[in-house]
Amino acid sequence: HLFQVVGVAQAINKKCGEEGAFTEQDEKDFSAYLAFSGIVLHNAQLYETSQLENRRNQVLLDLASLIFEEQQSLEVLLRKIAGTILSFMQAQACTIFIADEDSMNSFSSVFHMEYEELADVLDAPKRDRDVGQINYMYAQYVKNTMQPLNIADVTKDQRFPWMSENAENSQIRSLLCTPIRNGKKDKVIGVCQLVNKMDEVSGGVKTFNRNDEQFLEAFAIFCGLGIQNTQMYETMERAMAKQEVTLEVLSYHASASEEETRELQVTAVATVPSAQSLRLLDFSFSDFDLSDTETTMATVRMFIDLNLVQTFQMKYTSLCQWVLSVKKNYRKNVAYHNWRHAFNTSQCMFALLKSGHLQNNLSDLEVLALMIATLSHDLDHRGVNNSYIQRSDHPLAHLYCHSTMEHHHFDQCLMILNSPGNQILSGLSLHEYKATLRMIERAILATDLALYMKRRGEFFELTKNSQFMWEDEHHRELLRSMLMTACDISAITKPWPVQKRIAELVATEFFEQGDKERQELNIEPIDLMNREKRDKIPSMQVSFIDAICTQLYETLVGMSEFCSPLLEGCQENRQNWKRLAEEGEKVLVNGVM
Repeated sequence: HLFQVVGVAQAINKKCGEEGAFTEQDEKDFSAYLAFSGIVLHNAQLYETSQLENRRNQVLLDLASLIFEEQQSLEVLLRKIAGTILSFMQAQACTIFIADEDSMNSFSSVFHMEYEELADVLDAPKRDRDVGQINYMYAQYVKNTMQPLNIADVTKDQRFPWMSENAENSQIRSLLCTPIRNGKKDKVIGVCQLVNKMDEVSGGVKTFNRNDEQFLEAFAIFCGLGIQNTQMYETMERAMAKQEVTLEVLSYHASASEEETRELQVTAVATVPSAQSLRLLDFSFSDFDLSDTETTMATVRMFIDLNLVQTFQMKYTSLCQWVLSVKKNYRKNVAYHNWRHAFNTSQCMFALLKSGHLQNNLSDLEVLALMIATLSHDLDHRGVNNSYIQRSDHPLAHLYCHSTMEHHHFDQCLMILNSPGNQILSGLSLHEYKATLRMIERAILATDLALYMKRRGEFFELTKNSQFMWEDEHHRELLRSMLMTACDISAITKPWPVQKRIAELVATEFFEQGDKERQELNIEPIDLMNREKRDKIPSMQVSFIDAICTQLYETLVGMSEFCSPLLEGCQENRQNWKRLAEEGEKVLVNGVM
């Protein structure tokens, strides 16, 4: 680096000498002095660089250690990575985007951290962040080009018109974005984005320099290793949990035998009753007087009367075996969520389609999906809800982050549909098959009341404002979800003697879960699950009708007046439960007096 200019020194206004002018000797003295100054300055720069390099190496070593310490949770790993980057780079915010393997133009998850959050790096992640405010466009650009991006001022960069249009509202000035590659470096598995490098002196925002680029690129190599290891660990954990659940299920369940199938097939062909004689078209239908064999024949009858057997060229043997296999995969020791509940849910859907005059507005594939979904929506139910599954740390809880049992019900549905002899969808084209499975999955997941509560507002508003469009697939999917819930809770619409008897079955199952919570989890169950609060059943039923049922049935009646028996039955039962609740209160008051 000999003779390389490392700086410039300037002397102004000499205070002595003739006319204050610098002489030739001054030039020689100044030059000799600056020769030593250059050496000192160069050494200072070298020392500063070595210090920076030492710090950078230490940070990378710490990151390597962190990566191999934390492999169980991707979220925890990303939180620590973001904290390390922010601390070293002095940026206002760090966002890590994880690429979606199934889509070229989206990310499966996003982790964002502000500089102010560094003190809380080891605490639980904040759940209330609005990721909708994060700009994905730069990350998408880096993911697609596989090249880093360093912008001094995003508001003045003409390459990205989306920022120049919103320059006034943007809080981002400087930006540094780099791809995170996999081990082979041939695929981008994520993107790390830093915004607004902070100037420690002025407190303002400055540009990311070349050193920052090089460090973040080195950082991204370690990030890639850590993310891949953690994703692999999570995949392995899910696979092991799924295997454990599968082995448990397979040990309990089996497909219906050929003998059972043959017996139902012969009986159904010879004597399958009509829908009218079985009262399958009535919203007030009850299964209490039917034997198990009659329920399976009634199921076959519903598929025949909806023209599903003919339209999709179902083999009669396959249909019979599938119905029996579905029935077999419901646990007999569960008081309410068993085959009878699934059958009743399916009958209500049949009545809605036929007597409620909704079949003409739905496609054959939609009808097929809804009937399969209603019969399968609680497959392998264990008599406990999602909350219990999560709190008891059941293997199922490791498979899904939400709607745990509903996902399991769909998995069981898929397993039966793919089992030899049960393939009732074999007559569909590949496109029809995929579309049907997608509708079945969404319909079964829709029976999670937590999802229903989130989505019903949109459906109610669409119908209330006459904005529901049959041509809109999203609107149709919303309707299918609402129909699933309406059928799932349809016991609340049955004649009073039937409704009261079913309520006793539900209470039995809930109380058994409450007992398990006390004995196994050592927690006090909620009133709904607490047999000691049995006297509150009437008032809780009134609350359930008001909070969950009434508006749903009112909305369906608004779409088809022929669905009115559901609403009327619900309202009559509310009056009956209200009367029992008031009588119970009077007894309590009199007892106190």
